[in-house]
Amino acid sequence: MIKTLIADDEKHARERLKELLVAFEIFDITAEAANGNEALEKIIMHKPDVAFLDINMPGISVFYTLPSLNHPPIIIFQTAYSEYAAEAYNINALDYIMKPFSRERLEKTV
Repeated sequence: MIKTLIADDEKHARERLKELLVAFEIFDITAEAANGNEALEKIIMHKPDVAFLDINMPGISVFYTLPSLNHPPIIIFQTAYSEYAAEAYNINALDYIMKPFSRERLEKTV
């Protein structure tokens, strides 16, 4: 199983993503976060293999703090903001999924 963190300030977005990921039967959702501070704390605490992160959340910006981690997880951004896409790849994000996304689009990432 792939230890997974989902971080999004919108609860319905976290729930929808969780539902989609669980259907693949390879993801273990070990943590969820509703803001940047929680996301960073839970990445450090749970050491997920992969983190699905929204970019525009309250609190500190995980976007800019992730590169400082010694062993960051694989990062997949799932966001409604296209303007950060190029920067996301500069910090080695695996993918950048634009909301709302389909199961088929998520399948390409998986």
